[in-house]
Amino acid sequence: ATCFFYIANEGLSILENGGKLGVRYPSVLEKTLEQLREKSE
Repeated sequence: ATCFFYIANEGLSILENGGKLGVRYPSVLEKTLEQLREKSE
């Protein structure tokens, strides 16, 4: 369970950084990332 948490956390970080660099993702994925970002604040 702990390993899964860290893998998922790093995966989300990679996706967020890719978005900042201009990588385009499907709109569903972008909305999900935005919701996760809002919850973390």
